[in-house]
Amino acid sequence: MRNRIKIDQSLISTVRLTELYRDSNIPFLQVSRLQSLPSNFIEYFSGHRHDYFALFFFLKGMGNHRIDFVDYEIADNSLFFIRPGQVHSWRFDSPVIGYALKFSPEFYARNSATRSAIFGFPFFKSVTSRSAMQIREPGVLARDWDRLLLERENGSEEGILFTLTQLILLEVKREYESGCEASDIIDELISDFEEILEQNFIRERSTSFYARRLTVSASALNSACKKRLGRNAKSIINDRIILEIKRLLVHSSNSISEISREVNFSDNAYLSRFFRSQAGISPERYRAENRKVQ
Repeated sequence: MRNRIKIDQSLISTVRLTELYRDSNIPFLQVSRLQSLPSNFIEYFSGHRHDYFALFFFLKGMGNHRIDFVDYEIADNSLFFIRPGQVHSWRFDSPVIGYALKFSPEFYARNSATRSAIFGFPFFKSVTSRSAMQIREPGVLARDWDRLLLERENGSEEGILFTLTQLILLEVKREYESGCEASDIIDELISDFEEILEQNFIRERSTSFYARRLTVSASALNSACKKRLGRNAKSIINDRIILEIKRLLVHSSNSISEISREVNFSDNAYLSRFFRSQAGISPERYRAENRKVQ
């Protein structure tokens, strides 16, 4: 049930982990220290999607990290999650110390029981999952990351690297879930809804469609969404459409008319009215205010 809707990927280029690390003996995994980043990464703006999962753990540092147009504060012991398809940028206001971990879906899938096992981690479930958190026991996580770095530098076999990656993910999951109220943990119905939404949001925008696919009533779906996510189903559907439009406005050169066709609006006037009603700003102004010269 993981087939994704086909969006013209020429609109927003995708950076693949295998392209970034061709020289690696395991090109599906990259682990590094944030303090080793090149100086031009102090202010980083991504004009592309990523096709991999990533975690950025800041032991020390100050700044801003924007993930899918939401701003998060970089602070000591802050951790950030990036899922395939997301775009992000950051600005460091002080020197940073910490770690980065990037791995492709293929790396995780070929070392686990099922391809979908990665989505058992709540921070990688969906676009509504939290993208940032504070780590209460940074020493534990730092030791796990140091061990993975050492084994990676020593050229250890893939199975060992996967086990250590899994150890980091499980430690993060423990802290992530212990910091959530029960109502914040996405249950099976919401998880299924978000998966079906990701496949169909371009074509289907009614709550009734998703309720039928989930074999529940529209009122039951709305109730579950309000309980778990604080919003009704229609709001979540609209947010996903708006997110896609924002990505295309900022990270592609396509006209408003071309974007309208890509996201299945009848014309650019309809898209403009919808965008303004949801985002409180016109598409043209949003593009002008958020795009940076590459």
